[in-house]
Amino acid sequence: MTLKSKLFVRKRMWGWIVVCMVVIGVVGFASTGGATGRQETGTAKTGASKYAGQTLTLLMWGSGWDEAMQASAAEFEKQFGVKIRNESQESTSDGLIKLQAQKGKPTVDVWFATPYILYRARPGLLADIDVSYIKNKEDLRPNTIGKNYVTCYFYPFGITYRTDLVSKPITQWEDLWDPSLEGKISAPSAGFFSGNFLVLAAYLNGGSEKNIDPGFAKIKKLLPNILSFYDSDQTPRQALAQGEAAVAVGGADYYGFLVDKGIPAKLVAPKPCPMEYDVLTVIKGGNEALAHEFINFMVQPFAQQRTVVEWKCIPVNTKVAPSPELKDAVPKLEDMANFDIATIARELPGWIDRWNREIVIGK
Repeated sequence: MTLKSKLFVRKRMWGWIVVCMVVIGVVGFASTGGATGRQETGTAKTGASKYAGQTLTLLMWGSGWDEAMQASAAEFEKQFGVKIRNESQESTSDGLIKLQAQKGKPTVDVWFATPYILYRARPGLLADIDVSYIKNKEDLRPNTIGKNYVTCYFYPFGITYRTDLVSKPITQWEDLWDPSLEGKISAPSAGFFSGNFLVLAAYLNGGSEKNIDPGFAKIKKLLPNILSFYDSDQTPRQALAQGEAAVAVGGADYYGFLVDKGIPAKLVAPKPCPMEYDVLTVIKGGNEALAHEFINFMVQPFAQQRTVVEWKCIPVNTKVAPSPELKDAVPKLEDMANFDIATIARELPGWIDRWNREIVIGK
């Protein structure tokens, strides 16, 4: 990676820190467009005739995301006269493997991904974003649009716990090591959430993404409290819902999943708090125009409300307010962690191999 690219990554990450402060100010506010969840995207009227009969294929997470996308997919199909087809990935690493294996003959048009994984995409896989398709850009938060992606939402990386299954409230990361949580925690493997839990453990133990040994040492001390390490969102959601796990480390959507089922739970985002954000990319393969239309649709109020907010993530469209349940989970500026994406992207394959040898076998 060039020095220019690395500086861009750092600049972009600091931009997202500013974004989170803006989020705090808009919680509880929703414009008319956000409240109704419906607004013209600026292309739908002509899109129905231009794209009628076409199929758009999405590569995205399963285990609930297919359900979260139903309202948005149905509305897009209605507006554009097309059919949406879903393919599933267990993780973005899994998705990248699928795409790389297609060797220039992709079956996918839009890929739901994380920014870390884009560093590993082969040249020519992703199309540059044509910003002319993105309407109402002034409503989007800073740095939403990148060279080959558009950010759809973001969320704090935190702790969801069943309040009926935990004897003491959880308020900080160190609480995960409390003996009272023996065998009760579902946590991400090194390869999930782009290694954030391992890096976080390193910071808690005097290390960093550039000094990962303390992270492995800290995770090894957590093993007695681990029920399972997961590589799919479905695992912690189901474990929490069924009462097998009392605690899950990961995204805010785990909390949302429990809330929707009426299960008593709490979400906390202790400091240092990594902020996660997921992006939409256009795959080169001949269907780039419709793919751009879809990405534009996903950052407009209807989809931001019906998919992002209902999935307990934070919208990138400022006309849509986050879910009220996230109000207390959005971290303060001074509490946020600013991990080096470039370093993590470079080192992650080696960390995963070491994790499999030292942590998985140890567990």
